[in-house]
Amino acid sequence: MASFVIAGFFLNRRPAIHTSTFVTRRPPSLIRTGSQAATRRRFTLRAESDDRKSHLQQFETPKWDVKVLYDGDCPVCLKEIRFLRWMDEKNRRIGFQDITSPLYNPEENSGIDYTTAMREIHAVLPDGRVITGMEVFRMLYAAIGLGWIYAPTGWPILRPLFDKLYEFFAKNRLTLTGRRCDEACELRSTPTEAQETQIPTAKMTGRSS
Repeated sequence: MASFVIAGFFLNRRPAIHTSTFVTRRPPSLIRTGSQAATRRRFTLRAESDDRKSHLQQFETPKWDVKVLYDGDCPVCLKEIRFLRWMDEKNRRIGFQDITSPLYNPEENSGIDYTTAMREIHAVLPDGRVITGMEVFRMLYAAIGLGWIYAPTGWPILRPLFDKLYEFFAKNRLTLTGRRCDEACELRSTPTEAQETQIPTAKMTGRSS
């Protein structure tokens, strides 16, 4: 009988539960309100977004060596521009600007307006300098690795001849290409200060070879 009493005593006795043993204490560094966590999350996402934009801008921003201003209504010019675009598709060393575009802005192209650009071909260098005439072709073809094609046009003995030939074409290209002859046909190329600032093609040719 005594054994049953003792067994019942132990069976009916429940261990004392201390609620303090079930309390989980978080390190102070992890205690943060919901608003603080949300703010930190937004800041992280914004920083990641800015990093992605900066990374993309490195590829979207053209870093050309020379920008050519061309007549988008000239069929002969467009054939050459298409060829240059195709050859420069990988390296992107050439910038292309159509002077007939309604968005053309002279201020973004060293102050060259439409009338001036129509007299002869112009190109702009990254530092803002302007080159004209055959020098433009020499630089463009040097940029795509074919500088040797136009190299003879820069030789002292042949340069005057090629300059005269291009000058004749520039003055009469509208008629020669079958376009309407209007006031633009009367445009005549005149020596400009930019021609005196032409940079040597040897530097460009050597870089692309």
